[in-house]
Amino acid sequence: MLQWIAFLAMVCAICVALNRRFERVLAPAICALMLLLYVLAIPCKLAWVDGVAVAALALTAAFAAGALLCRRLTPKQLLTRLLRNVLTPGALCFAGLCVLFIWASSPMVVWWGDDSGYWALEAKSLWYYGGLVGADRHLALQFGTYPPGVQLLQWWAMHALGQWSEPALYATLFIAYAAFLLPLFERVRWKRCWLIPFAFAGALAFPYWGSVLSYVILSVDTALALCFGYALVRIWRLKPDDRAGLWAVGLSLCALVLIKQTGAVFALLAI
Repeated sequence: MLQWIAFLAMVCAICVALNRRFERVLAPAICALMLLLYVLAIPCKLAWVDGVAVAALALTAAFAAGALLCRRLTPKQLLTRLLRNVLTPGALCFAGLCVLFIWASSPMVVWWGDDSGYWALEAKSLWYYGGLVGADRHLALQFGTYPPGVQLLQWWAMHALGQWSEPALYATLFIAYAAFLLPLFERVRWKRCWLIPFAFAGALAFPYWGSVLSYVILSVDTALALCFGYALVRIWRLKPDDRAGLWAVGLSLCALVLIKQTGAVFALLAI
């Protein structure tokens, strides 16, 4: 649970610091988390993520205290930014999708041939060894076929849960879908709250357009496509001197490469 709390605290702090809505911050934060986990996985130090979580919480508290003590933000301004940027219709849709995906994936087990032969074994190898290992110790026979971007997120979710969980593999993948789709709903306001059910249904149904197996198997093709779409949307909406937007684009391009090797081609196309 500490991992999830620290991650959400950092997302909220970024929303307040940059005065940006939750819908715009979540996907880059997930891409940054994927990149961080990959760096830790190379020397088999994924367990260090606990220390990173504690540091993230400390930084969040320091940011809030510093902003108030230095009078960059008054308590009222801090609360206003938090409510305006975090408690949004898009955040409500995302929370609802998370609950739905966790509930729907609870009875799911690994059964598809590719999942049991590679996708789930990649995550299990990370879980067993605490990082990336060579072909002589890796659990999957198809060692090194694909980068482990999504599997690192699945490891992180199970690490926060405290146990190996096949339903968590599916729930994490499905939640990643929703995170990459969230920017499509950043213009939905509370004044038009009647759009929320349609936004919820749209985010839920959209992955089916790419593949009818999006909610059945652990293949990362849909996640790759949605990440590519997210990168294109961010590039399309990029404004001059928007440094935060450039960071979002850069992190999404890194995530494309980490999700699947063909993501490098998509990253070049996006550029």
